[in-house]
Amino acid sequence: MPEWLSIVIRSISFIVVILLVAKVNGKKQLSKLSVFEYLAGLVIAFITAGVSVGLIPLTNGLVGLSIWFIIPFLISL
Repeated sequence: MPEWLSIVIRSISFIVVILLVAKVNGKKQLSKLSVFEYLAGLVIAFITAGVSVGLIPLTNGLVGLSIWFIIPFLISL
């Protein structure tokens, strides 16, 4: 598979993952986010971008995304 096609597939896949994570985390405006929630969102975006372009292996990216999704979710409860 060409590298560009792999990047397209990973990017589209992770767009779906990010949309699902955002949906579960709720709809807050940027001004209502805590500093931790804002930073968690940035880290999730960086992990997603890294996996999309192949800088981070897929399994490591999924583990990182899981951790950065679960911990803020548990803290918000």
